[in-house]
Amino acid sequence: VDVDLGQVEEGSYVSRRHAKIELEDDQYFIEDMGSSNGTYVLRDDFERIDRVALEDGTQIAFGNARFVFKL
Repeated sequence: VDVDLGQVEEGSYVSRRHAKIELEDDQYFIEDMGSSNGTYVLRDDFERIDRVALEDGTQIAFGNARFVFKL
């Protein structure tokens, strides 16, 4: 599924090919695809990532756009 954030204010810092979420061996992963503004997940604070496993409820940020990963 492609998500286009071009029509929302928060989308101005999100690249067209910013990040991807993949399912591997029953585990979801998020991977930054070389974006300028980075992909972040919330741990104690938002941390910039290259690739990490996702769990239900993980908070994700692409530039200024924030999301919650839900299974």
